[in-house]
Amino acid sequence: MYGLAPFSNTSGMVDLLGPGVNITAGGWISSGTSQATPHVAGAIAAWQSYRYSSTSAFWTAFWMHKMLLIQSSAPILHTDGRRFQRLGFDQRIQWDLSYGLPYYFRESAENKIPSGSSPLEISGSISGYGWNVGGAYLTLDISHINPENVLVEVLAPNASSVAFYLPPGQAHFTGVVGRTILPGVFGPLSGSPVDGPWKIRFRDTSGTSTGNYLQAALHFVKASCTPNCNAVGIGDDTCGGSCESHCEACVIDDACYGLGYRNASNPCEACNTDADANA
Repeated sequence: MYGLAPFSNTSGMVDLLGPGVNITAGGWISSGTSQATPHVAGAIAAWQSYRYSSTSAFWTAFWMHKMLLIQSSAPILHTDGRRFQRLGFDQRIQWDLSYGLPYYFRESAENKIPSGSSPLEISGSISGYGWNVGGAYLTLDISHINPENVLVEVLAPNASSVAFYLPPGQAHFTGVVGRTILPGVFGPLSGSPVDGPWKIRFRDTSGTSTGNYLQAALHFVKASCTPNCNAVGIGDDTCGGSCESHCEACVIDDACYGLGYRNASNPCEACNTDADANA
């Protein structure tokens, strides 16, 4: 049964949660963030070792961060309904292409998210692939005291677009849109050519606070991807779509939950397929 320990840091700037309760190591059993950190460090070492053995090069910090979120983690629900990324090597998204957009190491006037009608636009261009998008995810980092006021718009080369607000309840946002939050949100981009200019726009619609875009990457899935909701749950099917139409775990209050996950609205309810797949 997965859950957040009461001592967990639940800031919106937390990238990844690692195992930290009753960890056995060196003959000792202990709990705490000091136990969770080595799990993440070990995951980084394992991925970098694999990368070097196959390419004689290491991932940059930018791409290592994305690899952990896309290839080695799955969403986990807090009892208050907020979602975080939990370390898990067997919980990957089935992406076929990742594309990193321009990124910033610090807040500055150049990457400030403005209010009003003129958004901050981050863009890049992909070429040489020749296939259409089946599904998509967006890893995103922004620094903003009220991320629920930030309107994000993703524009594809064929002019199709998706607009959404970031989740409320915590300052700042780090996560995977389409997975950690808003599963299946990029469905309208299906069929768009992957080649061409991609744009992401950010705008603060409240005008009462300021923030900054830090980094982002788009992750594309071909239409041939096989949906998988078993044990992943909480919405996405690992192909960029929603699990609600083909949930293989539990359906609770019309939402898909992976094995062991609790209902955000009622923590007394949890997914246990041995009991009943529908609650």
